Amino acid sequence: MRSRFMNRLLHSILVVVGISAITFLLMYLAGDPAVLIAGDDATPAQVQAIREANGFDRPILVQFFDWLWHAIQGDLGTSYRNGLPALLVVLQALPNSLLLIGTALALSSAAGIMFGILAAVRRGGKFDQAVIAVSVFFQSLPTFWLGIVAILIFSATLRWLPTSGFRGAEYLILPALTLAAFQVGTFARIVRSSMLEVLDSDFVRTARAKGAAPRVVLFSHALRNAALPIITIIGLELGGLFGGAIVTETVFGWPGISRLALSAITARDMPVVQAFVLVVGLLVVITNLVIDFLYTRLDPRTRVGVSK
Repeated sequence: MRSRFMNRLLHSILVVVGISAITFLLMYLAGDPAVLIAGDDATPAQVQAIREANGFDRPILVQFFDWLWHAIQGDLGTSYRNGLPALLVVLQALPNSLLLIGTALALSSAAGIMFGILAAVRRGGKFDQAVIAVSVFFQSLPTFWLGIVAILIFSATLRWLPTSGFRGAEYLILPALTLAAFQVGTFARIVRSSMLEVLDSDFVRTARAKGAAPRVVLFSHALRNAALPIITIIGLELGGLFGGAIVTETVFGWPGISRLALSAITARDMPVVQAFVLVVGLLVVITNLVIDFLYTRLDPRTRVGVSK
């Protein structure tokens, strides 16, 4: 188990290095960084002075390792728009995004697990078919369209909930439900498939033959073993939630890092874009590392396979 965890940790470090390289290259993919800092009205002499002052005239590998050394120390440069440290700008907006994503993940996982279990228990029935159909339907809906429709119905027409911003718990409801809608179908289908596989296994049939109550068989035996894929899918869906949050935060005017990144891309504020990519990448890598560790702890078969 320790060897497996160390291997995963090493792989995670390599992934972080790769993310760092891509993040650094974003500066040059947007154009000459000296021109971005100086502005379009700067003279060639001013651009050259900025290039020399910031070391943009040095070899690319020297610049990368210098940038990486500063990034390790928490220095990702200064925002072109407001002059604040780019990492600080991103970290100030991060709690709002984590609140939105965490709420959406909790809602989608709870609803998806419930519908997935009921669909598996009633396999082949109308409810099972309805769960599959509704799951595919919600996964097919564009997030921006669903958010606009939710605003038109619950804000503009019924006036139950606020349209945009974040000044209280009621502002969280619409964006969280919009972001969770796509993920509910994913969780429901994964749980349904996992439960069907476990319900047909020998130990479940043995528990039923011994006279265990249906509720005990379902929750103590089947769901406990079917829960392992759910843990894995949470880590896989985290990146998708950050991606979906870009649209959701823009539609609802949510003050999170995804909306911040979109405005930074529009303004070509590359230090903020770099900080966003690096922070989100680190969050996804750390989450997957934790989930992989939990999976190893919860599944004895994994530990047996490592010990050989």
